[in-house]
Amino acid sequence: MGITNNALIKQLFAAYPYAQVSDQTVVVYIRGLSNIPSDDLDVVIQQCIAEKKYLPTVAEIQDMYRSLSGSLAQLSSGEAWGEVHRAIARYGHIRKPQFDDDIIIRTVEAMGWNNLCMSENQAADRARFMQIYADISKRKESVDRLTPKSRKMLESKAGGMKSLSTLLSNTKYLTGGNDEDAG
Repeated sequence: MGITNNALIKQLFAAYPYAQVSDQTVVVYIRGLSNIPSDDLDVVIQQCIAEKKYLPTVAEIQDMYRSLSGSLAQLSSGEAWGEVHRAIARYGHIRKPQFDDDIIIRTVEAMGWNNLCMSENQAADRARFMQIYADISKRKESVDRLTPKSRKMLESKAGGMKSLSTLLSNTKYLTGGNDEDAG
């Protein structure tokens, strides 16, 4: 295995020699970055060193990690609608396509594939799709920002929900209705 997170964090501090780093600061960084695998943390820290003039906070490093590990690759709501619109033209209501983007899948489930295909008001569908897609994306980003302990705490207080992913996939909260027209 490669270098440890502790050694990587020491390298980060070494890159900012004027930063005043106490023993407690080291502990905060080690705990605050413990969710990031060492190989990924190495890349993230190198990117932070390349971009940041001053020692980045734990939050800034976590943001960099999220950016490098996926949020930059996330489709915009307009791009996602484009994929759905092409699928409607290609498959129609007879066959339901498979989408690679989990947020597209959840948004299509919320709106109902048949409803999208049979609609006579694509402008309204586009607007509604883009809003639901943005809402689910925002919720996913909020869940992704949670520390493991925060996630556990919320799951335990979520009124019997098995996991936060259940909340993400429960589209009735986004549409104000139920999930029955998912196909």
